[in-house]
Amino acid sequence: MLPRCAALALVPLIHGCATLPDVVPLIAATTGGPLPAIIDARGPVSSQRQDEILRNLVADGQDGMLNRQLAVVGTLAPEPLVVGNRVSLLEDGPVIDDAMLRAMDRATNHINLETFILADDEVGHRVADMLVKKRAQGVRVNLIYDSFGSIWTPEPMFERLRNAGVRLLEFNPLNPFVAERDWAPNTRDHRKLLVVDGAVAIIGGANIRKPEAVQGETRWRDTDIQIEGPAVARFQALFMQTWAEQGGETLCDANYFPLLPEMGDQLRKVLGGTSHTSPIFVTLLSAIMAAKQTVYLTTAYFVPDPQLLFVIESASRRGVDVQLVLPNRSDFRPALAAGRSYFQELLDAGVRIYERQDAVLHAKTAVIDGIWSTVGSTNLDRRSLLFNREINAVMLGRSFALRMEQLFRNDVQRSMPIEKSRWPDRPLANRIGQWFARLFGYWW
Repeated sequence: MLPRCAALALVPLIHGCATLPDVVPLIAATTGGPLPAIIDARGPVSSQRQDEILRNLVADGQDGMLNRQLAVVGTLAPEPLVVGNRVSLLEDGPVIDDAMLRAMDRATNHINLETFILADDEVGHRVADMLVKKRAQGVRVNLIYDSFGSIWTPEPMFERLRNAGVRLLEFNPLNPFVAERDWAPNTRDHRKLLVVDGAVAIIGGANIRKPEAVQGETRWRDTDIQIEGPAVARFQALFMQTWAEQGGETLCDANYFPLLPEMGDQLRKVLGGTSHTSPIFVTLLSAIMAAKQTVYLTTAYFVPDPQLLFVIESASRRGVDVQLVLPNRSDFRPALAAGRSYFQELLDAGVRIYERQDAVLHAKTAVIDGIWSTVGSTNLDRRSLLFNREINAVMLGRSFALRMEQLFRNDVQRSMPIEKSRWPDRPLANRIGQWFARLFGYWW
């Protein structure tokens, strides 16, 4: 049987090449632009409150990092900042699975679930059981699953959900004869999003599946977050947008957008990446370009495009402490090899690279200058940034960034550093394989 990720790499061959937007010159030229709007559950906050929030936030940053970065995204990725949220950090599958099941079990109105993989295994059946149970209690349940990501999930599992009253939507069916819209097999829904009662959202990197063994390792390192507060409405809107664009029936039978009270002091930006116009790409690059102190990146698949590689290396060369935590094992070895082909030039630029041991790294996070953080489904490769539908949250503030930095340090402690002096001595066969994988890196 062809592995899921390997098969996905063949899909783009159906289409011509596409490229990411040339945003580095735009970011570099954007100075003094408008700052993003700030909203709460009722809409835009007063100008006095907005000025106070931004003044305190910028003052809390390192050397004005946020002042520069917010001016860029206010122009190029103007999604508003949402104030008044509570964010909980969820680490690894068991914790993430339990948080999702608890949230769904408390649902009284509706459950909206969007996932790349809904697997026919222990974890998938626990979630399916919960959805069937809540539907029997009168809760509206809507599920979007990716046609390719769930390609090995047997039809009886979906039929059981349909028979229970769960509304299912297959994202971009691989079979062109059942597609409701223009057939687009290369555009995949890689999001992992749960919204319960319009009041709680969970997003991140974890699929709904039991971790599979990869090179003898069964533990997977993932990161999700749970959000409560006004920002949940932005996640809900992204779910509803995808549902409508994919031809789902009109959703008007539940209270999908309740009035949400402020639940904490977290300021956040919600980003939903789509092909060719990724706000996630623009926002991440602008944050790295604005960094003055630290850039800590964690990703499962690292096959950078030239712009991302340039801004990472440039940050390191101007004295920023740039560190990457990458996988030592992968469920898709060509991407792992392609990523390693960039190590020498990154090491030459002063970037520190670590490969996580004793787990299959699947998290997708970043924390910059101790105040800017992001968690989501987006990997640092062209597939995520160019082809996939992704979702990320950006958190602004020192308290959450400190938790993210501690999580990053924990990963570093369980990682093997890549030594600049020893990397050129790796076996010739490895170097040839990495070079070959890089040639096809566009497709990974």
